[in-house]
Amino acid sequence: MEQLLDRFGDRLVLARGRRTSLPRHRTLRTAIDWSHELCTPPERLLWARLSVFAGDFDLESAEHVGRDDADGGELPAEHVLDTLAGLVAKSVVLRVERDGDARYRMLDTLREYGAERLAELGQRERTRERAFDWFTGRIHRAREELATAAQPGWLRWFRDEQANVRAVLDHALRDGHGSDLYPVFLGFCRILALQGLIGEARHWLRRLLAVAAPDRTCAAEALALGGLLATLQDDLDEGRGMVGRAAAHAGDDPAGPAYVRQVQGTIELYSDRMAEAARLLAEAGRLHGAAGSRDVLVPIARVFLSAACSLAGDTEEGERHAAAIVREAEDSGEQWCLSYGLCMRALARLLAGDPAAALPHVRAGLAVKDGLEDRLGVALALDITGACLIGTGASGAGVRLFGAGDRLRTSIGTALFGRQHARLRAFFEKAARDGLGAAAFTAAFTAGRSLDTVRAVAEALGETPERPAGRRALTRREREVAALAADGLSNREIAERLVISKRTVDSHIEHILGKLGFTSRVQIATWHAERPPGEGGHVP
Repeated sequence: MEQLLDRFGDRLVLARGRRTSLPRHRTLRTAIDWSHELCTPPERLLWARLSVFAGDFDLESAEHVGRDDADGGELPAEHVLDTLAGLVAKSVVLRVERDGDARYRMLDTLREYGAERLAELGQRERTRERAFDWFTGRIHRAREELATAAQPGWLRWFRDEQANVRAVLDHALRDGHGSDLYPVFLGFCRILALQGLIGEARHWLRRLLAVAAPDRTCAAEALALGGLLATLQDDLDEGRGMVGRAAAHAGDDPAGPAYVRQVQGTIELYSDRMAEAARLLAEAGRLHGAAGSRDVLVPIARVFLSAACSLAGDTEEGERHAAAIVREAEDSGEQWCLSYGLCMRALARLLAGDPAAALPHVRAGLAVKDGLEDRLGVALALDITGACLIGTGASGAGVRLFGAGDRLRTSIGTALFGRQHARLRAFFEKAARDGLGAAAFTAAFTAGRSLDTVRAVAEALGETPERPAGRRALTRREREVAALAADGLSNREIAERLVISKRTVDSHIEHILGKLGFTSRVQIATWHAERPPGEGGHVP
């Protein structure tokens, strides 16, 4: 079946019997109809129900979403595994490996066919409800455990299931859900924030606020979170507006005043009013303690407090707060705040004039951030590591990391600690430019911006990036095509140069991107430029 679909293309005209359908589409539809008839009734039912998954899925999800609601039906939960195996044997469902775990997916054409069958059965809405209940239940549990040693596992879970989670929540917003979504969105937005996806978290929260107002029990928390996300993107006007609205509801939630003070302090930090930031953030910490909150975002108040102290010149106090963050995170097994604590410890030592002593701390923090795939945290750690390297005389390497950090930070649309951070960056950039000269500085910064995150992190840690498993060397023809693409030739121009068809060049480009793990021709050009002479097309 998979080979048949590849031959006919990726999309399916589903209008049964439409005279305007192309012959090959009618033939494809006939082939899929024939495969459907070969399936057993439970297999046909599971095929239809699995169509609600927007991405790949694991067995546990298939069992919860694909089963019948009650015992005695056509597809009880205990029969889903065998039924799924039957669909895999017929190539209706594909089995894929991800980090050693089995996952499953359907080609778009088969998923769309299943969705049509699901609608015909009258089960679309109920199956979507089961998917909603399953994924939102997981998010609720994740939120409760994000401040524990279970945190990395939940972040991995989200990376696997993100397409399904996004689809479920998008449908819920479009389907008339309202204030009942706030608890799950508060968990969802935390998961996004922990991976540095600040803009996306802000987007989802804005969508929910536009649909329904939060009820009084979570209004302060939801609005304060919106203010924090806006501040992290340097939108201080919206941040102030959101926290002002949160303050009006603070009395309805025991933790409300703490969240309000935390965001107010963060806004002051980004506004370059360090003394007021420190006062408000310290108060937020006391209020959180009184409320007994175990929220993963609570220690971030102390992270910002450490930054405010260090940037104001009190590096001893800044390091004291950072050390406390590290101790508490080590006790709980939590990783995200631990890594920020390590970065703040490095910042304090850097600003105290000891970049060599700062470097081990920021590298330890960067290694954790990279493992969590926290884009904002990685960008911050690259920035601090670059300053440390410049401070120890390795200006070229430091400037490369500045470029890499800027590229990453621009891609996620975030800012770091406001104006004081900008002045700090300017100081180290000037030191590097004076040492390297303007041309060498620009070349190093530009080269850094072209680094992908894997190579940038490896350089920052003083390591050589390993070639990811599964990536292969390019063939001789692929190397020729890559070289011409790096020179800026279009696919048609490459075809004319090599006397081959444009379709063949299209195929070569797709194979090159897949083998190298890239998504754009710019990455191919950068890779080609950085290859040592004579290297045989392996991933560096």
